[in-house]
Amino acid sequence: MKTTEMEFYKISKPTKPRVLIVEDNHLIAENLSELLEMEGFETLAALRTSKDTLNFLKFDIPDLIIMDIRLKGNDDGVKLVKKINAKLALPVVYLTACCDASYLDRVSKTKYDGFVVKPYHKETLISNIQLALKKKHEKNSLPPKEGHLTLRKDGFSVVLMDSDIKYLKADGMYTLIVGKKDEYRMRNILKEVEPMMSPNKFVRIHKSYLVNLDYITAFNHKEVLLDGLTLPIKRGFTKQLAKFIQEHRRRFK
Repeated sequence: MKTTEMEFYKISKPTKPRVLIVEDNHLIAENLSELLEMEGFETLAALRTSKDTLNFLKFDIPDLIIMDIRLKGNDDGVKLVKKINAKLALPVVYLTACCDASYLDRVSKTKYDGFVVKPYHKETLISNIQLALKKKHEKNSLPPKEGHLTLRKDGFSVVLMDSDIKYLKADGMYTLIVGKKDEYRMRNILKEVEPMMSPNKFVRIHKSYLVNLDYITAFNHKEVLLDGLTLPIKRGFTKQLAKFIQEHRRRFK
C-alpha cells in the first residue's frame, strides 16, 4: 500500500507581539514596519483598504492594529474600526493626521486604545502600543470561567469540566464524550450538545467531531492530531481552524 506523507501545521505560541498596519501611504507604512521590527515587534502586513483588512482578519489575528483614518476605498479607518469592533476584541491605536473635531467625535464612538497624531515621535507611538498591549494582557490574565457538563454514569452524577473533555463524537442518536480518563455517552445528538459547550474552547472540525482546542497539537488539510489521536477535518476548514486556534491561544495564554 502506498503511503502519502502530509505536512502538518504545528501549533506553537508566538514570541513577539504581532502588529497589523493599516495605512494608505506606502512610504509611511514601510518606515513604520521597520521601526516596529527594530523595537521588537513582528509586522504581519501593511494594508491599504478596509476590504483587504477584513479579508486578512478572516485568516489571521494580530495582537494589535495600527490604524490610519484616511484609507483607500469607501471606508475610512473609523468606519473600519467599528466593523472590527463588532467582530473582534482587538487593541487599536490610531495613527493619523486627521485630528479636527468631526473626526475626534467619530473616533470617540469606537473602541480604541491609543491615538497618535502624525508626524509622530517614536517614543509616543511605542508607548501607546506598549500600554495597549499591557491593557490587553491584564484583561486576558483574568481566569476564564470554565464551563462544564453534568452526566449520569452507573447511577451517579458526574461533572466534567471543559478542561477534562478532549472531544465529542456523534454516535447515532447519542454523543460520545471522550475525556482525559474515561468515556461517556449522552442521550442527545451532537447538534444538541454543541450549544452546551464553551464556544471559545470547542470547535466543530467535522460533522461528527467537536474538539477541545487545548488538545490540538497539529493539523493539515485532512486530519487533526489531538493528544495522540488522529481525527478527520472537513474540507476547506484548515485556514479557519488556524484562526480559531490562534485566537484561542492568545486569549488564554
